[in-house]
Amino acid sequence: MVDIVPDREPALDEAASIVFGADLEELGGLSARQPFISRGPWLNGEAVNLLDAAAESGQVGRFQRAGRKSGLTALVEAGLMDAAGRLTPEGITVTAPLTATQAAVSIHCLHPQGSSALQIQMDDQDALILAGPSRTELDAGRLERYESLVQLDFVGLAELAPVVASWLGLGPAWTLTSGVLDFPTEVFDRRLASPDEPPPTEEPAWVRMWGEPWFIWRVQVQSTTAGAVPEWGYVDAGRAGLHLLTVDEERASLEPMTSGMAYRDLVSAFTDF
Repeated sequence: MVDIVPDREPALDEAASIVFGADLEELGGLSARQPFISRGPWLNGEAVNLLDAAAESGQVGRFQRAGRKSGLTALVEAGLMDAAGRLTPEGITVTAPLTATQAAVSIHCLHPQGSSALQIQMDDQDALILAGPSRTELDAGRLERYESLVQLDFVGLAELAPVVASWLGLGPAWTLTSGVLDFPTEVFDRRLASPDEPPPTEEPAWVRMWGEPWFIWRVQVQSTTAGAVPEWGYVDAGRAGLHLLTVDEERASLEPMTSGMAYRDLVSAFTDF
């Protein structure tokens, strides 16, 4: 008979257990064990420019290809363009959202190890994704290998939210904070510059959140029908969970949200246009 009972108890989140007054299992490593995975090609800036230039007519001319040999080579190796600068059938498919764009989404991220971004172009069926290093790669400090490169992916709109959530490393956490933490923007700026910046409160749950490594992501949406949507974003404090971030010239605020709420925000960004 197979023994399905683990031989040891799960690791505890000690800080969360103290704040909550009960034994709480460590959840912080779950997203890291399910990292973002894509088989799409990595492209340099030259390749991206050539792909964009070829989207409308299906090809780029000799003068457009001049000085962009490495970009053309990358597209040929990816099966998206031939040596004469003509898009292959696969290239025509993936560039379709560039010629019939219904909405564009940009996600900019700030991580203690560096920054990254995700650019998405959507038509009424599919999405073209150009992604920098994912949260998993940022956590591991593997940025140098991706310098000036983006990874191309092409997915149906129904798949888009799960793909982006994986890229962001969304996962469960013990979000023990409550209410809204409001403080001067200059305090937020100092916290970005140094995690040693004292928290603007003595409440234990907020002190715990303030001391965790922060992964900040901001979302910008532009649609052909509604125009630009107000920017929004989150502070992902790892084991201390997600917090909706609002910043203006004078004040910043953090409001606890579950990962499910953040995921629904992403779904809305990719469907409400």
